[in-house]
Amino acid sequence: MRIHLLTSSLVCGLTAFASAQTTYATSPAGFLTTEGARYASGNAVNPYLACRNFGAYPEYRTQIMDSTHLGAGLRMISRIDYRMDNPRTFTVAGARTWTKVTLQIGNGDYTKSTTNFSTNFSSPPTEVFSGSVTWKAVTSPPTSTPAPWGAVSFPFKQSWPQVNATGTIMDYQFTGGKLATSAKWDENTIQRYALDAAWINVGQSGYQNPYGVGTGCIDSGQTKACNAYIYLQTYSKDSFQHKDSFRLDRGIFSGGKSSQYLLFHSLGRATPPIPFPGVACNGIGLTPALIFLVESVTTSAGGGWRQIRNIPYVPVPPGVRIHFQAAWNDTVSKQLKLARPNSAEMSVQPPGKMATVTKIGTKATTRKQEIQETPLTRYGY
Repeated sequence: MRIHLLTSSLVCGLTAFASAQTTYATSPAGFLTTEGARYASGNAVNPYLACRNFGAYPEYRTQIMDSTHLGAGLRMISRIDYRMDNPRTFTVAGARTWTKVTLQIGNGDYTKSTTNFSTNFSSPPTEVFSGSVTWKAVTSPPTSTPAPWGAVSFPFKQSWPQVNATGTIMDYQFTGGKLATSAKWDENTIQRYALDAAWINVGQSGYQNPYGVGTGCIDSGQTKACNAYIYLQTYSKDSFQHKDSFRLDRGIFSGGKSSQYLLFHSLGRATPPIPFPGVACNGIGLTPALIFLVESVTTSAGGGWRQIRNIPYVPVPPGVRIHFQAAWNDTVSKQLKLARPNSAEMSVQPPGKMATVTKIGTKATTRKQEIQETPLTRYGY
């Protein structure tokens, strides 16, 4: 009997201990132990892919709207955490204190949101956090990738039931902000704080190192080789702009001025480049049989960008790349020259389940789906 009582007590104790353990989920999903948007679909580290605007002003209100976990059922949120970004180019962030930060949380559908804060909630919100908040100075990059969670945290004064039927709205209001250095800080003076973030409504790929033969072809009016760059964005089904589509940007730099270019696009790369008669400085870096688009463009500045927007999105197998190269006639000799080619991977369409509505000081309220506005969020249950 005594053994039975001890066993029952132990079982009850372990059950209570297990039920008290905090579980976590992130929005966007899948980033508990993975860095957010540090890598863009197989490409080199991009230093700009972080949430730098959350908490960047002394008087500031933002609603972070999240429908990532629709259909997940009832979960009791007890805290929200953020972590620092681990960027390629590190920027110091100064310490700051707000006399008061409040967090109200409620239900709402981000696809129906407007710049009216109050009408975005589908039911009355609950205040789960209120108090003075200080963010520490950041003088060196994180020592791990990803950085530890909790650089910025909001523990709730009471748990909130996340129903996941329409979506969750986190309504933050920051007031009375001051920098530890006492430097000027107002609605026109941004003080960025780089928190980790992940793609929301748009995924991007591009800005590879150009490849080709040697240093590439140099126009007679330039001192550097002409390089081609390509940049591909993939928009979600619920994107506020360019919904359910691709956007393709191509750039040419240090080419001939007042020149006409031919822009070649291929689904294959020629390795090694194919020699072209009379062009010793470079070769054809694309697979000719897989060229699917040729365009002509005239530029007076030796280069620039050209865009194709709203290309209907179609699922593409992982690893498919668009290779891009440009050709022009030299400014002086009129001989054919080839830019060093580049490529971008066809990125997977992001889920696009988050948005923000923000008001900075007395400025107009904005509604966005941008990585700079929306930190990677960890819910504690």
